[in-house]
Amino acid sequence: MAAGIPTVGSDVGGVAQQIADDLLTSDGRTIGPCGETVTPGDVVQMADGIQAVIANIDAYADYAANARTRLQELFQMHEVMSSYNAIYRALGDLPVADRSVEPTSKELAPVEL
Repeated sequence: MAAGIPTVGSDVGGVAQQIADDLLTSDGRTIGPCGETVTPGDVVQMADGIQAVIANIDAYADYAANARTRLQELFQMHEVMSSYNAIYRALGDLPVADRSVEPTSKELAPVEL
């Protein structure tokens, strides 16, 4: 996802959410899927999934753009920390801070596609 490359992954744990589900950003935008999920252990389905992704250049381009957008919008450390902060403050009945945690130099910077 960080490289903006479509993904084909086995549907285990939270993989479907990371790859195939539509995700909502904090400002209400929807980010579409960034690849395909397949049944764990099914090598034929994995091969078919890879072929489906690379055979359709339009879908490949959409998946690639969505992969990078998902990472930038939802999976950066500052976003995760801000979300945890809000959850813990809500559970502790504390006011939610108005500022978010800013990214550090070790985190990924936005990249133009």
